[in-house]
Amino acid sequence: MFSSRATASIALFLQNDEYFLPVLRLLVRQIEMMHKKGLKLEYVSLRVDVDERGDYVAYAKLDGADRTVTGNLKGKNELEVVKWLLHRLVDAFQARVKKHRLTFE
Repeated sequence: MFSSRATASIALFLQNDEYFLPVLRLLVRQIEMMHKKGLKLEYVSLRVDVDERGDYVAYAKLDGADRTVTGNLKGKNELEVVKWLLHRLVDAFQARVKKHRLTFE
C-alpha cells in the first residue's frame, strides 16, 4: 500500500470555463479512488489549457520549481487528460510510495 503521510491539496486551472466542471469531477473521482488505495498527494497544482482549436495542454506542478511536469495532449479527451495528470503526479511521488498501478474505469 501507499504511504499514508502525504496529504492532498489540489488546485486546478482551466482556460476554457466550459471544461472546468467535467474535468474537475473526473479528477476528484480519480483522487478518491487513489485515496481508497492509501495514496494522498502533497500540495499540487494542476493546470489544463485549451487552445483555440480545442486541444489540451496540461501542466502538473508539485511543491518546488524543479518538479514541474508538462505535456501536450493534442487530441485527447477529458478523461485522458485526467489520467495523464494523475499518472505524472504519482510518478513524481515514486520515491515516497511503493510501486503501484493505477487503473481507470
